[in-house]
Amino acid sequence: MWRSLPFILLYPGFFAYHFGALNGWIPLFVGGYINEASAAICVSLALVWSVQLLTGKPFAFRWSKIDGCFAVFMGWFAGVILLNAVFLTAPGVTKNHVASWLQLLACYLATRFAAFQEIRKLLLFLVCIFSVSVLWAFQNDQLRELVAFSTQKSVATYQDLARAYLVTAAFGLAVQTRRIFRWSGYLLTVFVLFLIGARSEVVGSIILFVIMEVAISRRPATIAVGVAAVAFLSIVLALSAMDVLLDLFPGNRSLFLLLEGKGDMSVVERDINLGLAWDAIINSPLLGDYGHYEKVASAGSYAHNWVSVWVDLGIVGLVLFIGIYAFAVRQVYATRRRVFAIVSSCEQPLIGLSFGWLAMMVILILFAKQFTDNGTAILVGLIASIWQQNIAKSNGGNIGVTHVIIKQGTPL
Repeated sequence: MWRSLPFILLYPGFFAYHFGALNGWIPLFVGGYINEASAAICVSLALVWSVQLLTGKPFAFRWSKIDGCFAVFMGWFAGVILLNAVFLTAPGVTKNHVASWLQLLACYLATRFAAFQEIRKLLLFLVCIFSVSVLWAFQNDQLRELVAFSTQKSVATYQDLARAYLVTAAFGLAVQTRRIFRWSGYLLTVFVLFLIGARSEVVGSIILFVIMEVAISRRPATIAVGVAAVAFLSIVLALSAMDVLLDLFPGNRSLFLLLEGKGDMSVVERDINLGLAWDAIINSPLLGDYGHYEKVASAGSYAHNWVSVWVDLGIVGLVLFIGIYAFAVRQVYATRRRVFAIVSSCEQPLIGLSFGWLAMMVILILFAKQFTDNGTAILVGLIASIWQQNIAKSNGGNIGVTHVIIKQGTPL
């Protein structure tokens, strides 16, 4: 259970803390929570491993290629941050990147070592509680006020709340063996994200759940065609009944995007930020232009896609970042091919989750999220964890992988 505690603190804990703070149930006694929790997790795990190393207690860690690629990327990221901190290139961006680096590391470690089978009932229970809480807030006309209030500093934004909810739901549902539980949970999760107004998470969750089920299904084509037909009909019906939907869900950001398209203010701002990013790349294609957007606009005016890594980390950072996803694609397919037929049914959805999370993150990084999005760290931790628990066991622990074992013992 203790192995899963960092994951519980980072995601269900984050949602519970901030949703409670927004409703006035608890005081904001931990600031923004995520940075403090990330630091606590990294320090705590470092201390635990140091004690295990010094006392000679069993501890084994199988180092996969995707772990190595992520480590190299994080090292490059840290070097760029340090260099620009020394020269005060863009202080606001540097401050944000220090927090982002810490969060990426904590999210990777929390996902890498969590035992999701052991906490599947707890995660499902928390998803139900969180869903009821959001539905209660909507029913009492408080959700819009909460989302508007969450733009204040040190309080989670609607996107932060939506991501914490989505991660909790995805991992909680992925380890449920009964399809009826999973599909009911999918529908509930998408609806709750729709109510919160996190458009990227709504689209991402649909991609995640569809690909997840396709990956573990014996009839993937049937599911894919069926979902595509339902999605098409849903969009057509939503557009034809837009006035009714706006009355039922006033101020909903997802509906505004369908209604306004490229005229939506968020879309316009992102187009402007992307233009600034391309200007920086054109001027310095090899090294990029760290924090360029802070000089011409603000520290928050970064490109909301893969171009952001090119601007801040240069061409080397871009290659390393693409490498993470290249190794991710290779490893998820290798995992499914080698162990899908022999693992237990309760582990198959977790393998499917790696496919779904990969597909979701590829779409989000291409069109909606910057490179510091925690979803990449979750992806690496998830894929590496599944590999270690299933591939290594089914092949005697030796499948073209470098072993880093402090002391011989039972694999995590």
